[in-house]
Amino acid sequence: MNMDKKCYKNCLRILIILQPFTH
Repeated sequence: MNMDKKCYKNCLRILIILQPFTH
C-alpha cells in the first residue's frame, strides 16, 4: 500500500508536468 501511494503521487506529478505537452 505504501509503495502504491508513492507511485500514485509520482504518476500524478508526471501527469501534471506532461499535461501541457499532451494538449
